[in-house]
Amino acid sequence: MSKVNFKIGGVNIEMESEEVSKAIETGEVQLSSDDLTIYKKDEFDLFKQTLSNEEYKKGKAAGIEMTVKDAREKHGLDFEGKSIDNLIDAIKSKTLAEAKVEPSKKIQELESDRAKLLKNYQDIESQFSTFKTEVTNKETRGRKDNDLLSFIPNEGLKIDRDIALLAIKTKAGIDIDYTDEGFKAVTINGVIQKDEKTLQPIDPKTFIANKLTELGLTSVRNAGNGGGDDTGKGSGGGYEAFVKRMEANNINEGSLDFSIKMDEEMKAGTLKL
Repeated sequence: MSKVNFKIGGVNIEMESEEVSKAIETGEVQLSSDDLTIYKKDEFDLFKQTLSNEEYKKGKAAGIEMTVKDAREKHGLDFEGKSIDNLIDAIKSKTLAEAKVEPSKKIQELESDRAKLLKNYQDIESQFSTFKTEVTNKETRGRKDNDLLSFIPNEGLKIDRDIALLAIKTKAGIDIDYTDEGFKAVTINGVIQKDEKTLQPIDPKTFIANKLTELGLTSVRNAGNGGGDDTGKGSGGGYEAFVKRMEANNINEGSLDFSIKMDEEMKAGTLKL
């Protein structure tokens, strides 16, 4: 019997042709595969958060166990358990069992070791907190860049869209923030831009399109000059001159090196868009 192949998310699911025909008649298709798991967006976000928390807990527990193990070997202790309390109890027992060492002196050593253990624990917790923050910031930055890129037009640009994105961020200080209601709002140097009449956040798409024009990154015909598009030719510090200089150094427009050099020269003031 022939089969019909469905491709979902890069995973192939096969169904018998007869089953497909029945499904079409009933208006309902049931697809299942051991190789494919489907989440709704909110369920997947919850799954990622749960997984992150579990990995954090596992990592912290592993760090504590390693610290306890190192201390056990250092002091020649023999005890069950992997917690700091187990370690402290073992050290106390050893202290009282050693007749040649004054208990008070051994307790002082114990307190010193305990302080070091607590510091190690705090360091481990701080490192994991920093890691989680870096991951969150990276995800947020990626989301903001994607949202900004969605407001940059596909046509009428003198440069690639990714370079235009770099230009409005570095040259104009433009970024994206999110309101309490979840709406996207344009910011300049961290300040949300609002309509003077309504005091509501301005439309990002219109604002960014206008800003690209102000920066000379769009091909806009100047009225009354009798010429064509203003491409900035003849300007020593303009974009066209920059492209020629890069080509002379075998750096192609749109490449990573091109973007890096463009960012450097914009910051240095040698490239004016």
